[in-house]
Amino acid sequence: PGNNYGNFLVTLEGISGLLLLSVLSGVSWAKFSSITARVLWSKYAVVCQFDNAPHLMVRCASLWKGHLMLTARMRISSVVLRDEDDDHAISARQVPLTLVRDQNPIFALTGTFMHKIDANSPLLGLLPAWYRAKHG
Repeated sequence: PGNNYGNFLVTLEGISGLLLLSVLSGVSWAKFSSITARVLWSKYAVVCQFDNAPHLMVRCASLWKGHLMLTARMRISSVVLRDEDDDHAISARQVPLTLVRDQNPIFALTGTFMHKIDANSPLLGLLPAWYRAKHG
């Protein structure tokens, strides 16, 4: 460029091009390099004795190869069916279950999340009769 206006315009174009290139490369890197957690869940949830009380237990394992999953946090809810008295309609509602530990601080291999079935649990009446007779 032959004058100051041309020099200013070329400089502005170069700076804006570099800024735009760096922003676009950062956005594309953030989009395509996102980490997704891979977790393997147990096929069945089991009810068994733990600390002299029945517990609903769910096991899961981290499937990350070469990476350490630092914290796993779990929330479990149950769908409870209620029979309405007046018109014999069945309604369903989602009830959260409180867990003994709702997080695993180092989820490197496996974790077991447990819900204690006690007087406050919505699962109390759902235990089989033979289980209640055996374990009181």
